[in-house]
Amino acid sequence: MAAEHVVRRAPPPARRRALLLGAVAGALWALWAQWAAAPEAPAEDFVGVAARYGYRAERHTVTTEDGYVLTVFRIPRGRRCASGARGPPVLLLNGLLLDAETWLAAGPGAALGFLLPDACHDTWAGSARGGTHGRAHVRLDPRHAAFWQFSADEIGRYDVPATVDYVLSRARAARLHLVGYSQGGGAALVMLAERPRYARKVGVLVAAAPVAALRHIASPFGTLLSAAALAEGALALLGAHEQLGAGSWARRLCAARALRRGPCAALLGALDAPHAGSVARETYDELFAHFPGGASLRTLARYGQHVGAARFAKYSGGARANARRYGGARAPEYSLRAVAARVVLLQGAADALVAPADARWLARRLPRAELHVLPDARWNHLDMLLSRHTNRTLFPLLERALRRPPDAPRSQRDHFRPGPGVDAWRHPAAGAATPSAESSASARSR
Repeated sequence: MAAEHVVRRAPPPARRRALLLGAVAGALWALWAQWAAAPEAPAEDFVGVAARYGYRAERHTVTTEDGYVLTVFRIPRGRRCASGARGPPVLLLNGLLLDAETWLAAGPGAALGFLLPDACHDTWAGSARGGTHGRAHVRLDPRHAAFWQFSADEIGRYDVPATVDYVLSRARAARLHLVGYSQGGGAALVMLAERPRYARKVGVLVAAAPVAALRHIASPFGTLLSAAALAEGALALLGAHEQLGAGSWARRLCAARALRRGPCAALLGALDAPHAGSVARETYDELFAHFPGGASLRTLARYGQHVGAARFAKYSGGARANARRYGGARAPEYSLRAVAARVVLLQGAADALVAPADARWLARRLPRAELHVLPDARWNHLDMLLSRHTNRTLFPLLERALRRPPDAPRSQRDHFRPGPGVDAWRHPAAGAATPSAESSASARSR
């Protein structure tokens, strides 16, 4: 019998170029990863930075349901607070590659980590697995691949709920407020969608430029995220499961003070829309002492899977892995209609990472959403965290959202309005909660 010959068609040119780009990106990323060593904690952590400015801060340890050990921080009272803490505690949730210290980078009078306790809020700064303060586990070693098998999905599913439960226990409070920046806002939405009962524990989620859909991302960072998604398999084979940690080339390079305000600040600024003079030079000195703080390869790949897509979905590991994990070939979208908590979205008109169009897409899908575009037409993604103008531009909106009674009648809730020039949008069904059941084990804390 004659041998059967199988003719294999060459992939189309576009596919070949994509494969070549993925291989090149994978090789470059692997070379970057080789610079990484076991990271060391910053010489001055959140407690040290706060003390330098005369604020008393505390360290706490939280253990998640799946065994990750996180260090979180607290400033129970600010220097300018003449009375005890008023209202529920406030939990800050940081963005991608950021750690708790970045909430203090802009200094007193500008950083939310100082403004909130100065306004007499019991202020907590959370941490996420894979960052500087999330590199421990009850069983796993961060030097091994098994430690890094997580994305932002697990941060929202496990890290945020564990921290919420811990804060409520220590503060002896029935509910708290969440303030999430970028990834932090998206992680809070994951928690509220996957574990709807946590809406009872949240007075309000104030999400500053939260990452959900990335269809309209204009930043070059979107290209890097797409490359991470494309090259994820190759990078994982090379052992590059951790990206841009405390021992990485980027962290080492920008640790040099001579480079912080020049090349490093320019490189970071190139990822967003320009806003000259918004970030003080001293803020870059503080930021690059702690940034970048590290993330898992899978987290970057998950965001890369969302670039150009109008969906807020879970990490996709491919058709076979998805079938095992989710029961279908496609990673499912999060049910944003299940988010019963009140959500206030703060958006910059010039944000190149989370575009206003993507913020509107998110607001339309949340049952109790308010979208406020800040009045400064040049306000961008980084301004939400680092601007010297936060006290007069962002903080008044945040303070009003936190002070408003969570269960106020509709006539009273409608009195919440932005300042002059702020574009406001309210979901037609604002105020209507979407009840949903949940059965999950409680997070352990220590």
